Amino acid sequence: MFILLTLMLAALPVSAAENCTEGDQVHFYKTNRAFAQDWKTCGKDSWGYEQETSDCIREKYEMTDACGDCFGMFTSCAASNCWGPCAINPFASEDDCRRCAEKACMNGLASCTGVSKDKIPAID
Repeated sequence: MFILLTLMLAALPVSAAENCTEGDQVHFYKTNRAFAQDWKTCGKDSWGYEQETSDCIREKYEMTDACGDCFGMFTSCAASNCWGPCAINPFASEDDCRRCAEKACMNGLASCTGVSKDKIPAID
């Protein structure tokens, strides 16, 4: 599992200029709460599949492909690494799922988008 996560994070692009443009970033700054909810819905509706999540978020917010892909990669990372607290464990809460996803995948998302972690909308 650790090797898979390491490989996934290594594949994430690092430069913000290549991934999330200022136009992309406006979507998650100006519509922070709505964006977070739509991102969560896209991830759930796609069962955590990267491409489907990316396509969904890009369609809703007209983001560049590279930026939308960052959110798809995060969702896929969370689905792969947080299956227990997010889907299997009946005693786990949404907070457990969120904490797991943030711990396992947020650094990769921040690196991919070029946006600091505190500026990325929190999924409730």
